[in-house]
Amino acid sequence: MQGLIAVALVFLSYVEDSGLATLVVVGLVIAFAAAMMDLALDALAATSVPAEARAVAGGLKVGALSLGSMVGGGVFVAMRTRPELKI
Repeated sequence: MQGLIAVALVFLSYVEDSGLATLVVVGLVIAFAAAMMDLALDALAATSVPAEARAVAGGLKVGALSLGSMVGGGVFVAMRTRPELKI
């Protein structure tokens, strides 16, 4: 699924002046692939983590997701607002 997301993002980078329909379709493909990866990770956690440790594992997963979003968002904002950092 990560490969599908990567292909969709590369496709978007080469499409010039794409219409709204293209963006919506590619966005849905990315959302679907990300949801499938999340489902697979949840299934792996449910089968490999002991029952008494699942709450901690779930909390760590959500915490890591939140931290990644904050750091990634902060880096993106810094790159957009500081001219010496190029995107």
